[in-house]
Amino acid sequence: MYFIEKGLARCYSEEHDKIFTNDIVIDGELLVSFSSFVSRQPSIENIELLEDSILQSIHYDDLQMLYKKYTALERIGRLIAEHHYNSLASQTHRLRFSTSAQRYDYLFTHKIEIVKRAPLGVIASYLGMTIENLSRIRGRVN
Repeated sequence: MYFIEKGLARCYSEEHDKIFTNDIVIDGELLVSFSSFVSRQPSIENIELLEDSILQSIHYDDLQMLYKKYTALERIGRLIAEHHYNSLASQTHRLRFSTSAQRYDYLFTHKIEIVKRAPLGVIASYLGMTIENLSRIRGRVN
C-alpha cells in the first residue's frame, strides 16, 4: 500500500486490448490494489505513475504488526478501508447511472486536480467514455 505524498497515479485493468482506468490517485491519497492487498493474491489491476511522484509504502505484514501493537490503528485502518470502498462504489454508480457530461462535471467539481494534471486519455478511460466525447464535453464547459 502506498501513500502519495506528491504525484499522480492510476489503477487500471486491461481486457481484450482495452484499458479501463479504475481509479486516479493524487497527492494525499492512498494508492493500492485493495483486493490484492487484502487477499494477498496477485492483482488483476496494474498501477502506473503518471508523473514524478514521492510515495510512502507499507507492506501488508508490517501493517498487521502495527494493528496488533496499536489497537487504535486497526480502527483507523477500518475507517480508511470503508472510505476507499465507498469512493469506488460511488464511482461505479456514477459510471452506470450518470450521463457522460454528469460524470465529467462531478470530476471537475470534486477533483479538479485530476482534470488539470491527468492525460486526456486516462480521464476518458476513468469516466467510461471516448476521448472524442470527453473533448466535446470539455469544449462545452470551457
